[in-house]
Amino acid sequence: CFVLPLFAALVFLSGCRPVGPWTVGAGESVPFLRLQLQSVDSLVLEMSLEEKIGQLVVFRSDSAVWAAGLWQDVEEGRLGGVLLEGLPLEDYVRVTDSLRLATDLPLFFGTGARTSLHEQFSDLTAFPTAATLAAVDSSELRQRLLRQYVRQCQGLGINLSFAPAVAPVDAKTFRPESSFEGPDSARLNTAMQYLLALQAEGVLAIGDAFRGPLLPEPDTCGLVDSLFPVLTPLLETGLSGVLLDPVLLKDSLKSFPQGILPHLFQLHWNYRGLLIAQPANRAEAEDWIYAGADLFLTDRPEEVRRLLREAFRKGWLSKTVLNEKVRKVLLAKSWAEGGNLLPYKFKKRRDGLPVLQVSRRVPRSFPPPSAMRAPYLETLKEYFHDPAWGLLARILYERSVILANNPAGAVPFQMLRGKDFHLLQFSKSHFQSFKRTVAKYATFTSYLFPVGEGGELEALQVNNFKWTTPIVLLDGVTLDARQHAAFIESVNKLHLKTPVVLVNFGNPFNLAHFDSTMTFIQCFERNPHTEQVAAQIIFGGRRAVGRLPLTVGPSLLFGKKESGEKLRLAFAHPEDVGMASERLSSMEAIAASAMAARAMPGCQVVVAKDGKVVYSRAFGYLTYAEEQPVELTDVYDLASVTKVAATTLVAMHLFEQGKWHPDDRLQAHLPLTENAAIGMLTLRELMTHSSGLQSFMPIGRYLSRSACRADCQRFYCTQRQGPFHVPLSDHLFFNVHYQDSIKHDALQVRPRRRGFYRYSDVNFFLLQWALEQEGG
Repeated sequence: CFVLPLFAALVFLSGCRPVGPWTVGAGESVPFLRLQLQSVDSLVLEMSLEEKIGQLVVFRSDSAVWAAGLWQDVEEGRLGGVLLEGLPLEDYVRVTDSLRLATDLPLFFGTGARTSLHEQFSDLTAFPTAATLAAVDSSELRQRLLRQYVRQCQGLGINLSFAPAVAPVDAKTFRPESSFEGPDSARLNTAMQYLLALQAEGVLAIGDAFRGPLLPEPDTCGLVDSLFPVLTPLLETGLSGVLLDPVLLKDSLKSFPQGILPHLFQLHWNYRGLLIAQPANRAEAEDWIYAGADLFLTDRPEEVRRLLREAFRKGWLSKTVLNEKVRKVLLAKSWAEGGNLLPYKFKKRRDGLPVLQVSRRVPRSFPPPSAMRAPYLETLKEYFHDPAWGLLARILYERSVILANNPAGAVPFQMLRGKDFHLLQFSKSHFQSFKRTVAKYATFTSYLFPVGEGGELEALQVNNFKWTTPIVLLDGVTLDARQHAAFIESVNKLHLKTPVVLVNFGNPFNLAHFDSTMTFIQCFERNPHTEQVAAQIIFGGRRAVGRLPLTVGPSLLFGKKESGEKLRLAFAHPEDVGMASERLSSMEAIAASAMAARAMPGCQVVVAKDGKVVYSRAFGYLTYAEEQPVELTDVYDLASVTKVAATTLVAMHLFEQGKWHPDDRLQAHLPLTENAAIGMLTLRELMTHSSGLQSFMPIGRYLSRSACRADCQRFYCTQRQGPFHVPLSDHLFFNVHYQDSIKHDALQVRPRRRGFYRYSDVNFFLLQWALEQEGG
């Protein structure tokens, strides 16, 4: 009675197959199925029912709260493998080593990590997710990370990886850990690179996840067709297995032939690799068993084993089919072990792996794949705890921030004065790092609109913000056109009143709900690094370098990236500009010493290099009364910096060349008249402000308030043109003809009380002129 429905299903699905460059290969593509091992066939016949069922079950746990019977389950053959997450690295090594010793058969040791095995352990540096990595516009960097990922798998004895991605990602299926890169050609290229790199080193590559209708429905063709451009080439190249998505179980399978899954894959792709299910509950487990899944990834292994025993008794799982599934699993393990099925305890170790080099300073080598890991524990810990990983993670986070849309050039803000910035935070917590960074550029008012437990968002009161410069921050919410209609409409209405900058953390498909003329910044993960970079992009501290790794909408296409403009200082780490954090830590002692000597009541210390602030600290108080501490937001009068940063350094350089001496008279270096009053002053007096000259330059007539009101007038012009080519600022230029007038007036100044300290601008103006005469 099942023949006709099965035949109809197969014909229907075959009819959906598109014509294209990919064709089903005639030979066996799955590498482990090419093995011809009599030992495997013999072992299957010798195994008990419980041992066979155990080979089909892989225990997955994301915490250390698993049953104490794990070791016993492995020893008695009731488990075929483990995928353990959330453990400290050292605990993981010791647990997996003990499991290797507990069985005479190889185990599957799996990983769900996609970018680095740092994701798998609780005590290691948080590493960017696959979505974040896909936004980094550097194929070379991603290739280097892939090589490290494969070597990590080898070093920890991982032989089952769910890294290669098969299905496209949409608004509903997006997760930060999603591995995606669209269009199909790009997604295929990435998945193929993972497949080839992993299986070249004996790691079984599992495609995650096969998503589409299992049996014919009105819309089956469209969904199945979307899988062909990526799935077909991977299967034909030898993908070891496929993780089946629960969406396949949206309808009951009991009305269709038992074991239909393997038949569909074999008919449609000539594929006989591992079909892996991850049931979320008992009902799903029953459906997957009925449908013919080969391997079960579960945190309830005893329940799955019980259901498999029931299926065997009911005839859903015949002895022949069970033996074939167990044989397939054992062949996969044998292939991962180099083509043999000898017990771990009797194996000879293979040669060591290639040298790993996360930090250029310290090369690390990993233990052989078949060896116990505990003797190499310190090497493993050194590798995974290398500080270089933290630096790399930060760089990846910073390079993943995307300026996805900036049609009106609203970002970065050109002029900050007069703008009333309002940060509208839709989140469960304040964006502290974002706000601290914005505070370095401008004042603002912030609001927190808490996200409800069900993802509810409060609509904005547009009239409250229409005269402001709003920055909307959206955190970890997947927008739904119906559920969030009022919120989406309010943001779009506000944008019609005043330009909105939207910073979206999480699901990129949220951007498709908003006006296409709005400025969008996309971050796949929220942490201090991405918050700081997003704020700096908005205010011109740095350019954006991330790219959209998928198509979100008509104006937000795969690969789109805008850089913005760098207008202001950025904020970075000392190592980013070749400086050592340890050296800068001495600033604290210098400031403390100066305050103890009462040279100042307090200060701010800022170190900047290559356009980046790498150190910024506040010390002490504003006055000696010690009533108000110095804050980083306090504004100091920063003036006369060129006296020490330019003129003094030039003087030191020319002194080393023997071109002047501190006791030289000024008249020896300047073309002065014989009776010039300043001619007898020494350069030492000028540098120590003991010349007796007046404090200010004689330039009062150039400083009237009316002087800068017109675009161009006698002294100044807002554009570089004609004689106006002496830059005073980006938009103000001085008339070169009046430079000589200023010099003439300065030479007429007369010293009053020589030998007494009086700070004077005239001193360093004359010193600069004298040094210029000597080639400075």
